[in-house]
Amino acid sequence: MDRQRVVVPVDGTDFSCRILPFVAKFVDVERAEIVLLRVVTRDAVGVREEVRLARTGAIYDTHGTVVEENAWLSRRHIYDSQARESAMAETKRSLAGLMARLDEKGVQSSVEILFESDPAQGIVDYVQTHPVDLLAMTTHGRRGISRLLLGSVTEQVIRRVGVPVLLMHPCDEEES
Repeated sequence: MDRQRVVVPVDGTDFSCRILPFVAKFVDVERAEIVLLRVVTRDAVGVREEVRLARTGAIYDTHGTVVEENAWLSRRHIYDSQARESAMAETKRSLAGLMARLDEKGVQSSVEILFESDPAQGIVDYVQTHPVDLLAMTTHGRRGISRLLLGSVTEQVIRRVGVPVLLMHPCDEEES
């Protein structure tokens, strides 16, 4: 029996997880696998850029030796791998309670973490490179100038993925 794979992008807010009860109305949760997808937008390139600037002397006045620069960098910066490990641990810790509740209900679930500067692109890339039967996500429902300025991750995603998408608007929650 094949499992139906449902991807739920979560952004660190409680609101992004509130779509899960709606998912249960559309899929057989006993046959489904829920993938909580977190796109971490921390820019590890920023760390590398600060290291490059430090090594060229652009962010401090004196040009020290390589040993002095490395000692200075070790006190001030973490490496890309440490930033990623920290973000992964933080994300898993923040989703642990939700994962436990899903497990108690007999729902098979997992967490996937991507590092991408653009959340919409990260979600699209994941859907295009993994077997996904349904994408379930919330939308903040921004309108007018805020939507124009901030854009809509949801809109960018639904225009570019080729799988069914279940959306929940903040007003939808009040109606159920």
